[in-house]
Amino acid sequence: MSPACSDIQRRIEEEGAVDPAVGTHLTTCRACQAHAALVAQLDSLAPAAADDERVASIMAALPLAAWQRRRFWTWLPAAAGFLLAAVGLVLVGALPAPTVLGSLPQAAGSLLGWLGSRALDTLVAARSGSDALQTVAAAGGLGLVIWTLLTLLGGGWVVMALVRRGRSAR
Repeated sequence: MSPACSDIQRRIEEEGAVDPAVGTHLTTCRACQAHAALVAQLDSLAPAAADDERVASIMAALPLAAWQRRRFWTWLPAAAGFLLAAVGLVLVGALPAPTVLGSLPQAAGSLLGWLGSRALDTLVAARSGSDALQTVAAAGGLGLVIWTLLTLLGGGWVVMALVRRGRSAR
């Protein structure tokens, strides 16, 4: 097999044996003849286009998968668990009043709104702080940035000391 064979075999796979240069090489090289015969055989095995009616009949003939079968007894453990939880709540007396149950969606909505607001405020503060820090670094240099960080850390330390003193005084 010559170095040109790999190029000829690639051309056979892409274009077929219609090129005259490929045809002259195939008359002398047995390896490329075998490769061309194999490619021709594989091309003849290509599946035909799918017929929609045939596909539908095959799909209709297939049995249902186990997860597709909806049997009553498969839901019994979950139903029993919910029933036992409800009976336990009623027996303990911990079932909330209807007014409490009615206010749950409003409370959940308020909580989600508050969380979203806090997240957006945090993002805005981080973005503003980052822009301010870049401006200070550009204007005053690295010394001013270090001084600002030390002031923030010292201020945080003072606040923590005051909080601890307030807790211990109680």
